[in-house]
Amino acid sequence: MLPGKIENHTAKFGPHEAMPDAKCGTLFIRLELIDGLQFMRSAWYPTNAELAAINAGAPIILGISTPNAHPVVHLEAGRLPSDDPPHEDSELTFAKIGGPPADWDKLDVIDLATGKPFLGDAIEVDTKRGYVVAYCMDDMGQPALDENGQKRTVKIAGRYRLERRK
Repeated sequence: MLPGKIENHTAKFGPHEAMPDAKCGTLFIRLELIDGLQFMRSAWYPTNAELAAINAGAPIILGISTPNAHPVVHLEAGRLPSDDPPHEDSELTFAKIGGPPADWDKLDVIDLATGKPFLGDAIEVDTKRGYVVAYCMDDMGQPALDENGQKRTVKIAGRYRLERRK
């Protein structure tokens, strides 16, 4: 993906000093407050090959090297659905903490965009509808609480698979 100029940008970053030989252009950023959280938003334009992959159903993958004021980001089109490895638990499409199924604690949630386990603290998964509900975490790695002292959650759209641990 190629970075572009986002409308009404509020900042811009040149190549990161840790990557002097990298082919980095200027990243134009628009700072926005969304649901009480500050976001740095940028515009990206897929190459023709990436457009073909996205149109065929591939996800868009964002990688961020650090959560500091000058992150190095990477954006790419993910694997096509036909690239997903086969799995034996294809009948298992929904799980929630405490059940169903009763063996929730023996399940792994696999993110099909990466082929790796989901890195959040998942509490509900629906593979047919394409989402995971997970706890939001604070800076100390603990579940973040809302104004009523309840654990905050976030619903994350994507393509997931449930697997039983062996």
